[in-house]
Amino acid sequence: MRISNLITSNQYRYKPSFKSNDDEWHVFGFDEGGQPVRDYIRQWHDEYYNPYPSLDTGRKSDFEINQIISELTQKPVVNNRKLRKTNIWNLANVSGTIYRGAIIKPDELDKVEKLHKAGIRRIIRIAEKSPELEKECKKFNMEYLDILFDDDDIDAFKIIDEVESEAKEAARHILGYDEKKSSKFVNDCINDWQDNTRIFIDKFIQYIQTIQKGNVFIGCQCGVYDTDIALMFNYLFNPKMEHYNRCTRGRIDKFIDQAESLYLNMTESDKIKMGWTKDYEPIFHKKLENLKNP
Repeated sequence: MRISNLITSNQYRYKPSFKSNDDEWHVFGFDEGGQPVRDYIRQWHDEYYNPYPSLDTGRKSDFEINQIISELTQKPVVNNRKLRKTNIWNLANVSGTIYRGAIIKPDELDKVEKLHKAGIRRIIRIAEKSPELEKECKKFNMEYLDILFDDDDIDAFKIIDEVESEAKEAARHILGYDEKKSSKFVNDCINDWQDNTRIFIDKFIQYIQTIQKGNVFIGCQCGVYDTDIALMFNYLFNPKMEHYNRCTRGRIDKFIDQAESLYLNMTESDKIKMGWTKDYEPIFHKKLENLKNP
């Protein structure tokens, strides 16, 4: 199957449904669906996985152009000596050019430049959004991403059966609805769950893709508990992460079940975006089992 850089004229006119099969994936190596499927894959690649997003932000100065060229022609090596000089709490190497530690606070934004000089090009904040940190990252053409896992309101950590059961219970025994109102309430809850789940999964895919690029600093407030959770999810869903982070110190038991629910809510297209092949499916289940029964 040959994939070119063609931009198709029937954008989103046809959105294929990738078939699910326990024995074999029908995506790579098989020309199932023909030209429409190939067109959709090309369009998705152009829209969601542009490897050089910094080129799409309008006119740039000579300095900015030279900086981008430098970034594209040579992937920086992370300098551990310079990293130590950042004085970041609980700083530790996860794997390769991926590092963890206490995330940078608004009153210590000078550490962003220090991380950049050390070779870090992406910062992942395991917490709510920080406009100050995001703005500082942009100054040095660094990628910024925030994501939160330890939140009881994340719908992607529930499966549809749970949502339906909880909604029925609330409609009948708390709200006192009749059958007609109960049915509408349950359907509304399921629709909200589907919308919120898709939003989180899209951001989660971006999280995995960002780590896969390397030269990453990831952290929560203290660089311990929430970071442990985030790296557990990365270990499970990132096919390029072979070993679990040995720096882990927090309790992650409840999040293992939530990770399994997240997996059940994903489509094959979601898995492909994270770099899964059909061979990774059993590896994922083995990793999950190892975490359940260490």
